[in-house]
Amino acid sequence: MFIGRVARKAALWMMMAAWAAVIIAGCGQVQEIFSTPSPWVFSSVTPRASQTPAPINTPLPVAILTPTQVTPVQQGTGWQQSGKVISVENATNVQQVVNAGQGSPLQIMFSSDGQWLGLSTTNGVYLYDPTNLERLLSIRTGEHQLSLAFSADGRFVASGDWHGRVAVWDTAGDLQMELDAGTLPVLAAAFSPDGKWLAAGGWDGLIRLWGMEDGTLQRAIPVRNRAVRAVSFSSDGLLLYGWAPGESIQVWGVDDGKSRDDIYLGKDALGYPPEKAVFGQQGKQVAVYFARSIKVFTTRSGYTRLALNDLLDSVQGLALSEDGNTLAVMTAGDTMGPVIEIHDLESGILIARVQPSETGSRLQMALSPDGERLITLGTHLQSWNLSAGGNQIVQPEISGMKEFYPAVAAYGLAGMDGKVYLASSEGSLEVYDIDEGVSASISSITASPEADLYTSFAILPDELAAFGDAEGSITLVNLTTSETIHLPAHKGVVRSLAFSIDGTRLASGGEDGQILVQDLPGGSPATELDAGATAFRMAFLQTEAADNGYLILQTTADIQIWSLKDEVLLKQLAAQCMTVSSESSLLAGVSYGGGEAMVNIYHLPDGEVLQSFPLEGYRLAISPDGSLLAMGGKDLTLWSIDNGNLLHRLPDTPCCGPIQFTPDGASLVQILLDGSVQAWEIP
Repeated sequence: MFIGRVARKAALWMMMAAWAAVIIAGCGQVQEIFSTPSPWVFSSVTPRASQTPAPINTPLPVAILTPTQVTPVQQGTGWQQSGKVISVENATNVQQVVNAGQGSPLQIMFSSDGQWLGLSTTNGVYLYDPTNLERLLSIRTGEHQLSLAFSADGRFVASGDWHGRVAVWDTAGDLQMELDAGTLPVLAAAFSPDGKWLAAGGWDGLIRLWGMEDGTLQRAIPVRNRAVRAVSFSSDGLLLYGWAPGESIQVWGVDDGKSRDDIYLGKDALGYPPEKAVFGQQGKQVAVYFARSIKVFTTRSGYTRLALNDLLDSVQGLALSEDGNTLAVMTAGDTMGPVIEIHDLESGILIARVQPSETGSRLQMALSPDGERLITLGTHLQSWNLSAGGNQIVQPEISGMKEFYPAVAAYGLAGMDGKVYLASSEGSLEVYDIDEGVSASISSITASPEADLYTSFAILPDELAAFGDAEGSITLVNLTTSETIHLPAHKGVVRSLAFSIDGTRLASGGEDGQILVQDLPGGSPATELDAGATAFRMAFLQTEAADNGYLILQTTADIQIWSLKDEVLLKQLAAQCMTVSSESSLLAGVSYGGGEAMVNIYHLPDGEVLQSFPLEGYRLAISPDGSLLAMGGKDLTLWSIDNGNLLHRLPDTPCCGPIQFTPDGASLVQILLDGSVQAWEIP
C-alpha cells in the first residue's frame, strides 16, 4: 500500500514537471535564471567558543565590495515599509528592500576538521553544527553560490558565485576579501593545505590562483576542454589539480604554474569520458563517475583503488570521506527516490544503503571526515549514522533531521498589508510579512488519504485559502481557525483556483477543461463552463453592476473572457502569460501575432488592445492603479502603460518566479519555487 502511494506520488511529480514544461514553453522562460545580484547580507549566530577564529596577523583586504543600494532585509530581521506607492513619477527610485529565504541547495560539504557543515544555495552560504544540525551562521548574498571550500584549519570558507566573484569569510561571518574571477560562473574552489593559496575555476576555462596573504592574483592557468568543474591541491601543497570534462586531470606546479604529467582517468565502454570528478583526502585521491560505472584513483600514481562497473542505475553523485576510507555513491534509484550506497575503499565492500525518499528535489550529500556520518540535503537536512552496521549492509537510521525549505513552494500570492502567502505541494501554508521581515507558519493541512499532491492554490488574504489536489478535490482552510472543508469538484487534477474579489465565490479549473464556479461558504456549484482546454491560471473581474462579473482564463491555447451572468465566452485572445489587475480592469499578456513577440495591455472585458511593449521578459505584473507594467526577464523593468515608455531598468535582476504588486501598490514582490521572497519598493 505504501509503495503504491509512493509510486503514485512519483508519477504525479513527473506529471507536474511536464505541466511546468508546458507552461514554461508557453511563456518562453528566459535562460539567464541563475543570477540575482545584490549587496552581501549577513546574519550570524554566535559561534561556539572553541570555534571562534583566531586573529590573523595581517588583515585581508576587502577590495571590491561596495554596496550601492539599500541593504535588503532578510528573514528574521525587522524593517518598516516606506508606504510610498510605486508610481510613474518615482519608478526610477525603486530598489530591492527584501531578500528572504534560504534558496535551493547547490552544494554541501564538511570542513576537514569535521567542526563545520557548509551549504551553498541560490541565496547564500550557511554553516551548521554537524552534530545536531543547528544553524550557526547565515550569509545571504542574493546570489547563486555555485562552489564552496573550507580552509584546512576550518577558520575560513570561500564561495564562488554566478557572476565570477569569489568571497572569503571567516567562520564568525566577517567578510575577509572578495576576489575577481572574471564574469562567468565559478564552479570549483579549493584552499591549499597550508592556507597560503586559494584556487578557483569556472566557465571561462581558467583556474585562478590567489595568495591569501594579500589577495593578489598570482596567475590564471588555462585548461583544456571547456569549463573547470573540480580543483584541488596535492597534500603537500606543491601541485594544483584541475578537471574539466575530459579523460584526464591536469596538473601544474603551484610555484611556477608549469604543466606536469596528466592523470589519465580513462573512458567508459562506450568511449565517453567521466561526467564528474570529486577530490578527497586533501587531494590524495579522486573519484570519477561515468554513466554507469565509478573509479577511485590515487593522484600521485594514478593507481585505481576501486572500480564499480555495470551499475544498474545512472550515477547522480559522489562523495569521499576526508580520511580516504569511505565512498558514497548516489544512483537514480526507484520511485521512492535516489539510492545512496556506502563503500569501504580498503576492502571494496558495500557497507550501507540509504534511501532518503527525496523524490521532489535535487539531492546533495556529504560524508563526515571519518566516514561515520552521511548528511543529505533536499527539502530536509538529514544526518545518517553509518557506524552502527560494522561490515553488515544496513539501512542506517536517521540521527537528525531539519526542514530546509518548503517542498516546492510553487504557489505564492502577494496579499493585503504586505503579506506574501506561500503554499507547498505538500499542503503547508506559510505567510511572509514584509513589514516585519519574518516568516511564520499560520496554517498546515494534512493531506487526506485521497490526496497525494496539491496542485493549485488560491488565497483570500486573512480569511480563506483553497488547495486543489491531484484527485480532483478542493480543501478550504479558514486562516483564523484553521478549520478545513473538503469540496469534491473535478474528476481529475485541479489545475487552477481563484476567489472572487468579495470572497463569495470560488472558481476552479480541471485538467479536462471543466470550469466550476461555486458559491461560498457551502460550495454549491453555481456555474459550470467548458473552456475546451486546461486552464492553468484564472482571475475574476467584478464590476459594479449586479451581473456576476467575468472570469478570465489562461488556457494552454489562449486567454478567454467569460461572462458569468450569461455563461458565454465573450472573447478569445491569442496570448499567453497573463496577469490581471481587477482594480484597473486591465490584462497583460504575451502575444506572438505577426511573427513578433509583444506584451499587450488589454482592456477588460472587451479585450481591446490599449498598449504594446517590446518583449523583455515573461513575468508580468500591473500596478493596482493601472499606471505601471512590471516585466521580469533577464532584467526587471518598469514601463508606463499610458505612453509605453520605459521608466526604470534594474539590470541583471532576473525574475525566475511570479512577480506581483501588493494591493496597496507600495511593493513589487517576487516569489521563487524554493520559498524565497524578494521585494522592491521606494525607500
